[in-house]
Amino acid sequence: MKRTRLSAEQKEALLFRVLELYVNKRLAAPEITKKIAGELGLELQRTNLYPLLREGVRRGFLRFTPPTSDSLRERVAEKLELNPARIHVVNARQDKDDEHVAATGAEVVLSLIKKFSLCKPREPIHLGLGPGRATRALARNLGLAMRAELHAPKLALHAITAGCPSRSPMYAPLAFFSFFEPDIVAEADALFTEPVVSCAEYETIKQRPGFAKAFAKRDKIDIVVTSLGDADDRHDLFRNLHEGYEDTDPPTGKRKADSAALQDLKRQGWRGNVQFRPYSKEGIIHEAPHSFRAPTLFELEDLRNMASAAIDQKHPRAVVLTVQPCGRCSKLRTGALLPLLRVPELRVWSELVVDAATARDLLRQTAV
Repeated sequence: MKRTRLSAEQKEALLFRVLELYVNKRLAAPEITKKIAGELGLELQRTNLYPLLREGVRRGFLRFTPPTSDSLRERVAEKLELNPARIHVVNARQDKDDEHVAATGAEVVLSLIKKFSLCKPREPIHLGLGPGRATRALARNLGLAMRAELHAPKLALHAITAGCPSRSPMYAPLAFFSFFEPDIVAEADALFTEPVVSCAEYETIKQRPGFAKAFAKRDKIDIVVTSLGDADDRHDLFRNLHEGYEDTDPPTGKRKADSAALQDLKRQGWRGNVQFRPYSKEGIIHEAPHSFRAPTLFELEDLRNMASAAIDQKHPRAVVLTVQPCGRCSKLRTGALLPLLRVPELRVWSELVVDAATARDLLRQTAV
């Protein structure tokens, strides 16, 4: 490409046009270079096109929405006696860096936003964002999807957890607010307090201004977006939060002994966590007063009650739970998911978005 200094807007127009000509118009490389020269006055070589295509995809000008599997959805629903309309199985291979589950989850959340906005057309939809890699990816995809909406409903964004491991701030809910264009964000509320606090002091901490103001708006939240963590996954953010590790493996490749808080959870049969709130295969785990916990606007009991309001015609609410393999090691999280499907006390979701490999593993583990 002949070296021409382009403004940011000119560069974006170029990236979009190259993608449009290649994908929508299905033009060959020589035809694209000719078109670009005529329209934009830029001389491109064939070899220049491919980096431009990659950058255009990276910037979100081309979105990939993977297919879903009706057959897997029906089989999982039948096996576990669930409502198939509430299950979304992503029919695409989910590698470590892929966002297929996130893209499908974003479409599910967008459809809920549109549906709920019909109940209160002049008010923003209050969206609560949980922590973690999966929710971060979904928020990014949702932000891109809403840019393409001509009349996107306004959003009120809520961070429903205080933070993440200190060396992984990109996975804290507050960091996800930047994925949404300012013109669709009516208001934004963060939860400001320590990421881990003493259980004995928790009720006192909830009265502090940074917590109390966020908590006062909790009941306005229409949709919660969250994911789960697995007790057996060494990369789980909940585990790292309690251990004090950053989101990288120690140089030796080994972990030190579990913290006292984690040992206490293991004695209670800790299987997984949603929204940094732990559970076993039998039900909800409540930490001992001498232990530690993550501050959050919702306990598991609250999420369960919120999920049950999905059928409320006057004030519907939803909890969207995304489940996919570990973003670091690709470990499946089926063992942590099963209690959320089997135990009524743990039915903390109203919409489940899951990858195909996990869905097949669910069928294998429940086969008798």
